[in-house]
Amino acid sequence: MLRAFYRHNDPKLVAVLQSAGLAREFREGSGSWLIGKDGRHYLDMSGNFGSVALGYGHPQIVAALRSSLDRKIPHVAPYGVDEASGELARQLLDLAMLPDHKVLYCSSGSEAVRVAVQLSQESTNRECFLSLASHHHGIGWQQSEHLVCADVEEMLRAVQGQQYAAVVIEVCAGSHPVCLSNEEMARLKHACESSGTVFVVDEVLTGLGRTGLAFAFHRSGLRPDIVAVSKVLGAGVVSSAAVLLSNTIYSQASTVTGLSHLRTSMAGNSLALTVGLAVMSILQDEKLIDSVNQRSTALASGIRDVSKRTYCFGDPTVCGLLLRVPVIDEMGKPDSATAMQIVQKLMDHGVISTLALKAPDCIVFTPPLNIGPSEVSYCVEALKMVSKELFGA
Repeated sequence: MLRAFYRHNDPKLVAVLQSAGLAREFREGSGSWLIGKDGRHYLDMSGNFGSVALGYGHPQIVAALRSSLDRKIPHVAPYGVDEASGELARQLLDLAMLPDHKVLYCSSGSEAVRVAVQLSQESTNRECFLSLASHHHGIGWQQSEHLVCADVEEMLRAVQGQQYAAVVIEVCAGSHPVCLSNEEMARLKHACESSGTVFVVDEVLTGLGRTGLAFAFHRSGLRPDIVAVSKVLGAGVVSSAAVLLSNTIYSQASTVTGLSHLRTSMAGNSLALTVGLAVMSILQDEKLIDSVNQRSTALASGIRDVSKRTYCFGDPTVCGLLLRVPVIDEMGKPDSATAMQIVQKLMDHGVISTLALKAPDCIVFTPPLNIGPSEVSYCVEALKMVSKELFGA
């Protein structure tokens, strides 16, 4: 498998993974676990960067996939309407507490954010948008399209110029140990309202329960103009996303054929919609959003217990089951080399973790939302063993 991937896909990636001791071949998954070709079990505390939000092989997800495939109607666009489309949209808007919004389906998180920006451009007749350097909004952006701000203060100053289509932010960033405060959110929202700028919240990673809230923006009590959601919605088995846009944006950006000019070929296909409905049902039936905070508290407590034994772990940034653990050297400075060592050692102990894209000194945990208490304990024990092996404590 690796040999074929090396030859036909991405040889540089394989070389890096092998040199880091992270290359593995997995034959199957079950719950929060991946099973290697050699039969070894690995606790997946990454969930493919938060995409495998309900673990592997969840029976309701498997049943939904089979049900959709048995219908033999993979897609009904452009002239048909899938009955699941309106129902999933209703449930998303109810959970988001945005009843006066509309839903436009997309094929990926990156696409959803791009569509959100295009809606902003069309509704304001402005071209550029603002984002924060510490936030990640997918791939494919041109530098001419947006201004990257170093911090919220710079973003606030830029918004006052009334020349930007949108402010695009993450409440809790997955690529950097940053969470915006309620005050920062309120100031940004007010600045957007004053300048006619669209307020876009990227919840590709955090939407649908990841932070212990249905949506991370609920913590602030604000109502975004546009919300992008993706990863949990597809449960790691289909590529799916949705853009929730206000009626005002809809009225300003839609044409005589609505939003058809923004729909892509596979967006809102029957398979994705069926899985999306199953995800919504599981979140409710298993009360997963409530349990996220319990698992998060236990994991954060375990990590803090380990950090008391050695200087190398800083205090984790915790947003539900999105945890970022900074790794520091003896002088208290960020230490990306040691962070990579810890990720390697965790893999040796059967725990999969990742490093933050824009802060490689931070270890990131984004496990399935239905991870169990014993699996949280397993991760903490592995971290204790790694700490002892590397630092003697």
